[in-house]
Amino acid sequence: MRKFHFSLQRLLDYKQTVEDALLVELAALRAEHTREKAVLAEMMRAKEAFGRRIRKTLVTGDAEQIQRAYAYLQDLGKQITSQDAKVRQIAMKTDEKMCEVIAASKERKALDRLREHKEDEHRQEAQRLAQVFLDDIASTRSGRRCGVGGLQ
Repeated sequence: MRKFHFSLQRLLDYKQTVEDALLVELAALRAEHTREKAVLAEMMRAKEAFGRRIRKTLVTGDAEQIQRAYAYLQDLGKQITSQDAKVRQIAMKTDEKMCEVIAASKERKALDRLREHKEDEHRQEAQRLAQVFLDDIASTRSGRRCGVGGLQ
């Protein structure tokens, strides 16, 4: 019997390639999310540290210095808000990409299961044909021993 050939192998290979590409994209998004969260955390630490430093200056500082510090804190707050929005947006993209990966994985796994099923059918058919062949050989030999075959 000829070797097993899955007729949808090229489609299965394509689905695997798509899934692999999506996994690479997901990994990149997760890395970007981690980086941007670290930037956000650093900005928040900087704001806290500056806030602690400026409290000491409020008592002894002049009005101009206090205004500059207040403006800096407001600017830093806007940057933090912007960075937080960026982190949330990347998190949403990551979640969407994860859904795409799951869908692609399901499609590929369905084709994998189909391939395994077809391979099992092929294997069973090969076993059946082998058994038929062995039965034919056994009946031929049996017939010769008993003189049924005509040739002795």
